[in-house]
Amino acid sequence: TDALRAIWHPNGRPAWEGRPLPAYTEFRFHMTSPPGAFGPNTLGILLIWKQGGEDNEVTVDEVEVVVNVRD
Repeated sequence: TDALRAIWHPNGRPAWEGRPLPAYTEFRFHMTSPPGAFGPNTLGILLIWKQGGEDNEVTVDEVEVVVNVRD
């Protein structure tokens, strides 16, 4: 969707920024209400496309959720 942004980090993540990571893709999106709602919410991840020769697995190494409340 237009709300999803993919950021490729070819050099990975250095130790000063947290746990070091190899090259990775970071996905960011803004979620509004709805679909986000007060109380439990669910985030699902589904692999819908891959390049030939790649594994059929997706590794989710870390999920960070930042909630900003606007009155």
